[in-house]
Amino acid sequence: MENLFAKTFSNLSLKPINEVAEELAIEPYILRFWETKFSQISPTKGRGNRRLYNEKDIDTLKSIKDLLYNKGFTIEGAKKLLNGDISIKQAANSNQQQNSNIIAKAINDLKQIKAELQELS
Repeated sequence: MENLFAKTFSNLSLKPINEVAEELAIEPYILRFWETKFSQISPTKGRGNRRLYNEKDIDTLKSIKDLLYNKGFTIEGAKKLLNGDISIKQAANSNQQQNSNIIAKAINDLKQIKAELQELS
């Protein structure tokens, strides 16, 4: 069945949320969540409050997905980078330090668990 809704807006270069989600290979609820976290995303609301994304929004969403899924950024780190608050180098160093802290804590926790298990046996 033909998507009449999408066809109506194709001349305006606007895409509904389901098409954008499919294009990015993520669920629509993730796009709605990102809207609450990233001020750079501002879809137009169509009839029935349907979200319609322009090319700029879609490019921003692609950048966000790349930062979060491929480059290992946190949402806060990605926000800072997109806002221009930090450079990619600063963000990478910050992310690396944060990841190192998480790994160090996990190692300590595992050592503690190992010690407790050895006491039990």
